Amino acid sequence: MEITLPEAPNEPQILFYTDPIDCLKFLAQSPAFDGHQEYSPVKYFSDKELTNRVYGQINTGDAWHYYQSVISPQETVNPAIIASDATHVTNFSGDGKVHPVYISSGQIDADLRNQPI
Repeated sequence: MEITLPEAPNEPQILFYTDPIDCLKFLAQSPAFDGHQEYSPVKYFSDKELTNRVYGQINTGDAWHYYQSVISPQETVNPAIIASDATHVTNFSGDGKVHPVYISSGQIDADLRNQPI
């Protein structure tokens, strides 16, 4: 899609995008992540008295517990992890940059999700 920013009305910008819901659906159905996804919240403790809580994956946090409690039992939370970074794309011909937005699913285990491709 071509967009025009108010700050640069004479410099149209090209915006490439994909629906983030489609991205999360794709990740949820990808066979590459079979056996490496969590679909429900859990709580871990490091002591028998259950006083020292241990946090690791996203599904161990309070937010997942809360949101899972307010949706239907047939549904699950799929937290979106979104990040952006400026990427330099030209050498010796201007200062071209793109600002991609990355999306991943919090259902994917962190040790797999955080691996470089």
